[in-house]
Amino acid sequence: MSMFMSRRRLLIIIGIAAVVLIGVAVLAMGVAFGHTGQTSSSSLTPTPSSTTVNKPRLFVGVIQSLSGQSFVLALNHKKKTVTVLVNDGTKYSTPSGTASFGDLRVGQMVQVRGRINPQDQTVLALSVRILPPTGTVTAINGQTLTLTTTDGKTVNVQAVKVGSNVDIAESGKPTTGMRTAVLVAVIS
Repeated sequence: MSMFMSRRRLLIIIGIAAVVLIGVAVLAMGVAFGHTGQTSSSSLTPTPSSTTVNKPRLFVGVIQSLSGQSFVLALNHKKKTVTVLVNDGTKYSTPSGTASFGDLRVGQMVQVRGRINPQDQTVLALSVRILPPTGTVTAINGQTLTLTTTDGKTVNVQAVKVGSNVDIAESGKPTTGMRTAVLVAVIS
C-alpha cells in the first residue's frame, strides 16, 4: 500500500509540474513570438490619435463575452475589463497553429497584442493567441488527471505520453518542439 501511495504522489507531482511547465512555455512562446509576423496597420483608417506613437501592448485574460467584431477581456493582473476590437488584419493562433475569431469561446484564456485607443480605451488587436488551460491537478485516475483551472473550472486532462521530449496536443492537434515531463490533452 505504501508503494502505491508514493507512486500516486509522484504522479500528482509530475502532473502539477507538467501543467506549470506547459503554462510557462506557452506564455514564453507568446512573448517570444508575439512580435514576429507583425503586419502593417497602414490599411486602418487614420484617426486623430494616430499622430502619436502608440506601441502595441500585451494583455492576458479570460474572455467574458463575444460579439461580431469584438470581445470583452477580464484582465488577470488587474481587476478590470477591456473591450478588444478585431479586424481583417488580426491574426489568431493556438499553441498548435492558426485559429480564427470563430474559435474564441467565453471562458477561454487568451493573450492579446494590440494598441490602445486613447479616446475610448478599447484595444485594437493585432494578434490573439488562445492559451491552453492552466491550474492545479486535483485528482489522478489512471492516465486521466482532473485539473482545477486558475479561473476555478474543472477539466479532465488525458496523460498521453511520458518522456523527456514529447509533443503537446491541444484538441487533438499536435505541436512539436516543446519539452515537458508529461504530455496532456484536454478531454472534457
